[in-house]
Amino acid sequence: TSTTDFVVYTGSGASSLSQSWMFHFLDWWRAQEPNAALKPEYVKLSAAQVGACNLADRASYRDLRMYIQPGGDAYLAQRWIGSSGKTQINSFLANGGSYFGACAGWYFAAGSYVWQDVLYAHPDLLGAYPARVEGSIREVADYDVGTGNAVTTLDTGRRALYWGGPTLGYKQTSTVAGTVQARFSFRNLPAVVTYNNMLLTSVHLEAFENDGFSGLSTSERESNYRYLAGLVNQTAGTSFTVPV
Repeated sequence: TSTTDFVVYTGSGASSLSQSWMFHFLDWWRAQEPNAALKPEYVKLSAAQVGACNLADRASYRDLRMYIQPGGDAYLAQRWIGSSGKTQINSFLANGGSYFGACAGWYFAAGSYVWQDVLYAHPDLLGAYPARVEGSIREVADYDVGTGNAVTTLDTGRRALYWGGPTLGYKQTSTVAGTVQARFSFRNLPAVVTYNNMLLTSVHLEAFENDGFSGLSTSERESNYRYLAGLVNQTAGTSFTVPV
């Protein structure tokens, strides 16, 4: 609607866990604002809705500031979002909109990526992020071994969940486009990057403790939420309340 601030992709390629964490984060953020009229509003979009909705239509969606792509499977996401959805998202970005991609959402934003040492260049990846990315970071958590995830430490001292997300400068990539906001303590690899109107995270700052994984405390999650909310405000040009 005209008062929607964020849209969240919920179609194939967005895992149920990643969606759950994203909604935990957005609902937490809404709860920080006591004035109901000022709470950030979000809606969920299927793949078909992304392709059919003119996100760049400011007359209809005057408050829309950010498209959110949760983690999951970048191949499935680009397959189901397809060329029509790709066109709508890129048009939205070209017309002042912003993008938040978590984990697979960052793979999806690139034009190509390396996954477990194999290069992929699927036709309907956005290509909005100009550098090739790669994962998983095996020394943090090899996606194909055990649970495939681990709570890891960033150079800010913050701890966050890693589950196969991309980075740059690891084995087959080197160029970092944009500003590195946080790095993995392991080898100083980028974990959070902002590029123009895009927020791209390898770690799941939106992850909710004990929801599909373990090792993150409530206080650590709330610290990550405050940090993420600030990054979203910065990227989307919004000014929603972020608690200290």
